[in-house]
Amino acid sequence: MSWAQVTVCIATHKRCSGLAKLLGSLVAQQGAPPFDVIVVDNDKEKSAEAVALEFRDKLQLTYLVEPVRGIARTRNRAIASSRSPFLAFIDDDEWALPGWLTAFDRARSSYHADALVGPVEIEFDPEVSELVRNCGLFGAMRPAQKPSAGNRHVRGLPPEGVELRWYYGATSNAYVRRDALPDREAPFSTRFDLIGGSDVDLFKRMIDAGSRLMACSNAVVVEHRPLARANFAWILRRALRNGVQYAEFTWPSMPLPMRLGRGLRCGYAGSKKWLQAGRVWRGDRSAAGRHVVAGGAEVGKLLYALGIQIHEYRHHP
Repeated sequence: MSWAQVTVCIATHKRCSGLAKLLGSLVAQQGAPPFDVIVVDNDKEKSAEAVALEFRDKLQLTYLVEPVRGIARTRNRAIASSRSPFLAFIDDDEWALPGWLTAFDRARSSYHADALVGPVEIEFDPEVSELVRNCGLFGAMRPAQKPSAGNRHVRGLPPEGVELRWYYGATSNAYVRRDALPDREAPFSTRFDLIGGSDVDLFKRMIDAGSRLMACSNAVVVEHRPLARANFAWILRRALRNGVQYAEFTWPSMPLPMRLGRGLRCGYAGSKKWLQAGRVWRGDRSAAGRHVVAGGAEVGKLLYALGIQIHEYRHHP
């Protein structure tokens, strides 16, 4: 296997068509540094194997299987199998624009960042409701640059080269210097395997240790959002999980009585947001969606105070 400057790490689970589109977009990269690809299939039945094999003649690709369910351990398996000094992360329901890796490579040279995060454009299925599209979880509508972009929202970032806070950290579109990882082989904590948020946890630990996370607005990926992951139940569950994890990352040193008191106040604030959602439901579904999400994030903090977690990755999708 020839030397690669960067390894594209892909964790996949029963999304064969999405994986095929992603790998096709990697074939189409323009001006990219030498790179290889590691696909780790988190399905013990090897559902992604046939797709991966189709691209072995087009990409320097390694296909592996992680039979134990868990998103953190699957990402760790990819990292442990890589020998490149840089790692790029992208999800199996996304595809990269042709200048993706080139933009990351230029930015890491210019900014000397330890990690970079790029924007994610969301492409919704037509059936996704206005309430969900505009709820605040998926960013704002981007004016159509070309006809195909009219159905997309962009999960935005601060301007190019701005140093980011930990909550911007996400492996849906990221580029990391291996030497900056807290563990070069297994940096993701497996306690987040079925909960999600192992990427935010990793970037927070890196920043706390002195690493610099920076925005790379030119490294763009597009994410497909089907109705199954863009409906009312999904956004409510994600809002609750976001609230749980925000509190988990910021409240752990708080004494239990103080944590409970703050949790109760957050729960009260969240219930008020949900009442607001009910009041505007008929007249403004977008505003109702934003109130639902904001309320869920507050109630999620109460759940954390009560010791309750949201296991987002226990079931597919």
